[in-house]
Amino acid sequence: MGCTYGSSRLRHLVLGEIVAEIVATVLLGLAIFAMYKIRSEKFDNTGCISCLTAIILLWVVPWGLFVIAPIFILLSVVSPAARNEWAEHKKRRISIILASIFLLSMFAFYPVTPPRGADEWGKPVATENTNSGIWPASEQYTWLYEGAAVSVLDIRTPHTMCAWSQDSSTIKLGVFLGIHEKRMRQSIEVINSYIPGISVDPNSFSLVEIETEGTHTYGGSEF
Repeated sequence: MGCTYGSSRLRHLVLGEIVAEIVATVLLGLAIFAMYKIRSEKFDNTGCISCLTAIILLWVVPWGLFVIAPIFILLSVVSPAARNEWAEHKKRRISIILASIFLLSMFAFYPVTPPRGADEWGKPVATENTNSGIWPASEQYTWLYEGAAVSVLDIRTPHTMCAWSQDSSTIKLGVFLGIHEKRMRQSIEVINSYIPGISVDPNSFSLVEIETEGTHTYGGSEF
């Protein structure tokens, strides 16, 4: 299951990650206000409130920016008053929106917490992330349990801070960035290293999306 600041289950939320989210939200909010305020002859109240509202909605709207951005764009197009305000503040708004997206992307470099497995799995046999991309930050630990390699991946996704549907949006983002293929190959390399007599070419496999039950049970623990 792909995880960022938390997971799709609220019981998995980590206090340290919540604090990091709050700090990121406050810093981003202050940055947005400052960008609207500095050297502004006429303060764009609507634009500032809209951006701050979008940041707050990242906490409660599933899929985050993937849902929020289209809605705000639609509202800006259908409303005559909104179109007039865009014509007046176009350059500043575009600059601030791009800067906000950039800052959100930068937060994705912040390291994630180490992945956690079930107690029955014992200690992970691999914690090195040789196939880890630079962005977004991610960590994968692998356990060997009952003859199987079980990998748990934690990945930071900058598009949302909402716990609901975070697993599905994280997976979609991971597939888009090709992270799923890289991490699968990392798991195969672990099997090659720790199970005698097995030598599998990681590049001979690829992942194809199929319908599943949505959760899996390993050693009595559901994931």
